Amino acid sequence: MEMHIRRPAQTQALAIPEIAQQIRKSRSLQKALFFIPASENSRKVTRVYNPMLAPAFHSAFPSEDLRDAGHASDKIEGVRLSDFDLTKSPAKREMYLRPEASWRRMLTQQPPVFTVGLFSMVRGPMGLSWYQERATRQDEGLRMGALFDWFIHLGRDQWNSGSIAICLGGAEPVNTPLDIKRSCTSLFTDGINEDWRATTASFDLVLMTRSGSTYMEPKGPDDPDWVKGRDEIVWEEICETSCELGLTVAELKMEAYNEGFAGFHLAFHSSYLTSKWQASSARVNDECVATFEKLKLDREFSYITYALSEDHSEIIVDKTSDNRNYEALVNDLPSTECRWVVDFFQYEIDGRKGTQLILICW
Repeated sequence: MEMHIRRPAQTQALAIPEIAQQIRKSRSLQKALFFIPASENSRKVTRVYNPMLAPAFHSAFPSEDLRDAGHASDKIEGVRLSDFDLTKSPAKREMYLRPEASWRRMLTQQPPVFTVGLFSMVRGPMGLSWYQERATRQDEGLRMGALFDWFIHLGRDQWNSGSIAICLGGAEPVNTPLDIKRSCTSLFTDGINEDWRATTASFDLVLMTRSGSTYMEPKGPDDPDWVKGRDEIVWEEICETSCELGLTVAELKMEAYNEGFAGFHLAFHSSYLTSKWQASSARVNDECVATFEKLKLDREFSYITYALSEDHSEIIVDKTSDNRNYEALVNDLPSTECRWVVDFFQYEIDGRKGTQLILICW
């Protein structure tokens, strides 16, 4: 029995009639094997990882203790499909993925995870975007099969260039830093860190995904510049074997409950802009920031030019324009006076069009 418990790849052994009958009759055995909850309270009892699953799905069971860390998102352990035991050989992969494999029905920890949240961040040429989702309450506790299927359901792009992590939240967060982004002048970090702390406090477990994109990245495996990573290759192999076995990957149903920022926090914000003027003794007129926000968030203009007032005591809005012609912008710049320009710069590289918010000091 002990041999079978410690080797989850051979979980068909638990289906041996005599052993299965013993397990069905004994609630204490079912708790010890992580088939039923040992406690209904996941907030006040020290959590224990499933000792049968943790070695087999190593990176899905984070070990780093970040409770005393301020910003430590770079230390969060990422999930890597390539270090799962099922990747060791095609035979192992097929054995693990069989629908009757008992690891699918095992709880990931005791007391179980009942509430699951998702925190997703996307970094692009125009800045940072994030959103939060929550899964339907796992009344029977989160099973490894549901978590594994969620990993696979993330898809090719996430396993090619993104990152996935599991953070234990709730009243006693473990590998969960207080802040997910360092403070800086070029991004709105207060909002994302506040939403991050609220998410980790609200759920027993938080699935965190991070991804980034540029206008010049290859767009898929058919692109000649696409490079497959090891995790993406493993993801392909799992999908192929699942298809051969007639399995359907079930999605861990999520619903959005907060779009921290539905679009992007653009490449810089007003504090970054005003910092560029701090070397001057001139005061920044309030209209400068308000006009910048209209450009950045509402796209009311194509560009803004700022200038010094006549007495050089204040920086003011010189002009706003919705003209997207670059020559028009150049014509608005005087030859003998200074200007600051915030512009939605449009470009095209190898047939791919994009825009970038830029600051020009003239």
